[in-house]
Amino acid sequence: SQHLNFSYGEYRISLPKVDKDSNATTAIFLPPFRDTAEFYLGEQLIWQTAPIAHSRDSMMPRFRYRPSYHELPNSLFDGDELPLTVKIASSGGLQMPEIFYGTPEQVKPYYQFQYWSQIGLHIVMQWLTPLVTLFYLLLWWFRCNNTEYLFFALGFACWAMSNMTFTVSSLPISQQTYWMTTVTVQPFLTLFMMLFLHRWYQLRRPSVELIVSVATMVLAASSFALYEYEPTKLWWRFNESVLRGYVALSSVYIGYVLVTQALFNRSKSALLLATAGMIGVISGVLDSLDGMQLLEMHFPLSAHANLLIFLTLCVLLIYRYA
Repeated sequence: SQHLNFSYGEYRISLPKVDKDSNATTAIFLPPFRDTAEFYLGEQLIWQTAPIAHSRDSMMPRFRYRPSYHELPNSLFDGDELPLTVKIASSGGLQMPEIFYGTPEQVKPYYQFQYWSQIGLHIVMQWLTPLVTLFYLLLWWFRCNNTEYLFFALGFACWAMSNMTFTVSSLPISQQTYWMTTVTVQPFLTLFMMLFLHRWYQLRRPSVELIVSVATMVLAASSFALYEYEPTKLWWRFNESVLRGYVALSSVYIGYVLVTQALFNRSKSALLLATAGMIGVISGVLDSLDGMQLLEMHFPLSAHANLLIFLTLCVLLIYRYA
């Protein structure tokens, strides 16, 4: 059903007959989804994810983009087929996930695959991000003329705050801090990546940098102001259209720089960076279109693309200095 631009899914599952006197369990698995899930047995709430606080100033534990695996003891059931109701709240255009249920031996392989292919990568990047940022800051500090490392470090930190939403959402922060952290830093991500490429390829385009810098500051300030003024409709429309549209356009310019440098320089490093960068640009544009509800995707792609970009930069650094 549709309500206030949010999509809600309600599923009813007829669980098979079980022996309630045994210690066995029935496993339920939902692939990654955006917000909350609740399991009802009849009218009784038997399990739910962390709830979302209704006040934007209070704490907001969330359950974003994580696979949900839970084992229900068979003692809950009376041996007959009972309807289990699963209610899922999903913001934006994300598709409702497929539900797996059965014995733990049947369901756990699906859970392990989804966890390590999606969330496992985020966990690796969660611990890798501060190390990567510190590494490039040290490169910038000891090579003071190479400011591309400073901008790459700042861009990498912005990427972590804007894309690793499930990590940021688990922090003890308010809802307002959560939204401002994950949304407002997105224009800064593309700004720092553009500055990085200009210095990496030694492109002198001060007018472009000035325009993009001013536009980024204006959009960030507008996002803060609109969220304080009217966070439910006005700010949401601004975020889903203007802010994400600006990020998408900036990504197109970054892709243009990567492709033109690969064509004109004809070097292996430029071609390698262009290939990895274009995968990142396409992933970012698809994620932005998904946030604007123009696509229906099951999971964001940027985490995988940015890991590829990071590994590519490591290779290029070895090629440059070793």
